[in-house]
This record gives sequence, C-alpha cells and structure tokens, in this order.
Amino acid sequence: MCNLSESLIDKGREEGLEEGLEKVLEEGMEKGMVKGERKATLNHLSKLMEKMKLDAGQAFEVLGIPEADRSDYLKELQAE
Repeated sequence: MCNLSESLIDKGREEGLEEGLEKVLEEGMEKGMVKGERKATLNHLSKLMEKMKLDAGQAFEVLGIPEADRSDYLKELQAE
C-alpha cells in the first residue's frame, strides 16, 4: 500500500510540474510577443517621423495607434 501511495504522489507531482512549466512557458511567450510588437511599433513610429518628416501625432494617425496608448509610446520615443 505504501508503494502505491508514493507512486500516486510522485505521479501527481510530475503532472503538476509539467502543467506549471507549460503555463510559465506560455506566459513567457505571450510577454515576449507583446514586447516584440511594441518594439516594432516604436521602430515604425521612428521611421515615419525620420523619413517622412511626420510629427508624433501624424505618425500615430498613420499607424492607427489608439489615443489611450499614445502617451506611453511618446514617453518611450523621447527616451530613445
């Protein structure tokens, strides 16, 4: 009986670790994708402003960036 309960406990731990690792990897991938998209948007904004001589507001309009996100992007652009 003792071996059976130990085996079940070990199996439960193993399954829990697998599920936890999978969740962490998914969350990490999601964060990485969001960060990559943001970096690409900042790059596009910079290029529009540089090459097309647009101001930030015009570049935001061209890219369709929502008003709610613009102040954060502007802060990051100014930090570059």
